[in-house]
Amino acid sequence: VVNAGAVPDFSLSATPALRTVTQGGSATYTVNISPSVGFTGAVSLSAAGLPAGASASFSPNPATGSATMSVSTTATTSTGSFSATITGTSGNLSHTASVSLVVNAAAVPDFSLSATPASRTVTQGGSAAYTVNISPSGGFTGLVTFRASGLPTGATPNFSLNPATGNSSILTVTTNSATTTGSFSGTITGTSGAAAVPDFSLSATPASRTVVQGGSTTYTANISRLGGFTGGVTLSVSGLPAGSTWTFTPNPAAANSSTLTVTTAATTPTGSSLLTITGAGGALTRTTSVTLIVTAPAAGDFSLTASPASQRVSRGGMTSYSVNITRAGGFAGAVSLSVSGLPSGVTAGFSSNPAMATSSTLTLKAASRASRGTYTLTITGTSGTYTRTTKVSLKVTRYSGRGESPGVGSQQDDAHEGSGHDN
Repeated sequence: VVNAGAVPDFSLSATPALRTVTQGGSATYTVNISPSVGFTGAVSLSAAGLPAGASASFSPNPATGSATMSVSTTATTSTGSFSATITGTSGNLSHTASVSLVVNAAAVPDFSLSATPASRTVTQGGSAAYTVNISPSGGFTGLVTFRASGLPTGATPNFSLNPATGNSSILTVTTNSATTTGSFSGTITGTSGAAAVPDFSLSATPASRTVVQGGSTTYTANISRLGGFTGGVTLSVSGLPAGSTWTFTPNPAAANSSTLTVTTAATTPTGSSLLTITGAGGALTRTTSVTLIVTAPAAGDFSLTASPASQRVSRGGMTSYSVNITRAGGFAGAVSLSVSGLPSGVTAGFSSNPAMATSSTLTLKAASRASRGTYTLTITGTSGTYTRTTKVSLKVTRYSGRGESPGVGSQQDDAHEGSGHDN
């Protein structure tokens, strides 16, 4: 009996048995070559059964021990579960091994929006800010263009970044004195991918200004350009009270802001007015509102003071006070001055009377027989319907003629004088 000799051979296996890949990704397997009966040949490797759009490569190929099979997919590779057959050939020998490949659809670039805080409370004429957060997924890197809806009448939204290139933008909602009160649910919408429509929105700061009749004030009109809008915006304002005028600098506005100056007249009515700022760019028209409060100027008035508060004069002498006029509210009238409460023998004079400036000097002269004592003098200033007063103290002392100069009292005089009259 003659037995045939054993033939050198090999077998194939592959690990892992299953790989999962996303469209456009790749996966690897290890192909093991197990020789038997002294097999030492090189094995050429190939793969079949892969989904359309997928390809396989081996390294090395041919192989003698093991090889790495790399499977690459494209964005259009068919999705699903597939059984691939790996074939190894060496001479007349051929063996196979099977592996599974699962191809999943690639994640679609997308984003979601959230905003914090969930609620804000604001007083009419004030503003509130929210942070709008962009959470990208699936490799999303696009721009997000925002708009806000559902806000009350008289409230305007403004986004710090619009469109937003990062992960957040600040939404500021500005109200005016006439904004509707109550609770409102606002909706923030973010869009990306669709062809952006050129557009713009308007806002203005501050929401309210107060001006005195005859004065002026300014607001900043802000232009938020959307969807590649680059046109000039022609600005105007309505709702101004009678006698007031407006200008925008610049106008039209080619940049992102313009300064609104409102000038009032002395006859402009007092009160609160809601101004509507309108911006026109091409076929687009957008508006925003601000409040103007006109007040009457402060009434002209004056007050009197005098210094020093107390003076002393001897018989035959003189002394003085500085009478100070403090003018307020644009008061510029002449003030007529007088003094009362003078003792007998003391006369008074003002350096300027009526006084047009802010002070006048009151000079008192005591005769040789002026009544001695301490007196409270009342200085009165009158202008039109206004009368104002201030008080000073005057002490008249004896002039003895014993080597003393007029206007200087002796210690003996001081020791015997008091309030009242002494001739």
